[in-house]
Amino acid sequence: MDAWSKTSKTSNIYAISSIVQYSLMTMYLVLAIIFIGRFLFSNSNNQAVITWDLRWFLGTLLVLLFAYVGIITLYSLYYPTLQYGYITPSISESINNYIMFPLWILILYNMYTYIDCYKNNTCKTNISYLTFTIMGFTLMHIYLIVNSFRIVQRWPTDDIYFAPT
Repeated sequence: MDAWSKTSKTSNIYAISSIVQYSLMTMYLVLAIIFIGRFLFSNSNNQAVITWDLRWFLGTLLVLLFAYVGIITLYSLYYPTLQYGYITPSISESINNYIMFPLWILILYNMYTYIDCYKNNTCKTNISYLTFTIMGFTLMHIYLIVNSFRIVQRWPTDDIYFAPT
């Protein structure tokens, strides 16, 4: 979808594709949280093993969920400004290329290691380095969202709003 937005300055495909992309990421994140919750409470003893690592991991996933909703809100609120393509929020290339892919690999790997330790009853109570790394990537998301809101609110001048169509 982004290929068409690069060819035309008046294309609104970029904003639409970002809204679609982060809506799908929100759906994937909700599914991951539901999967962990169902797995956690589906054991035969009806007793969940909730470690500090799992608490911080789930908390980080919830904060990441709010970050994705923040990105969707940014593109939705400032859609008229973004549709001309004259201004690009700071979350455009950096999250897609450097943050999103390793973050999801870490989330899936952390889910796998938790399920494995849960099945073998070898879960540690300490917070793992994977959870700390996921927290770091989540903080990068939040920083880029706040920076993007600043860019979109302060950068446009009158020539943006009266740009030729």
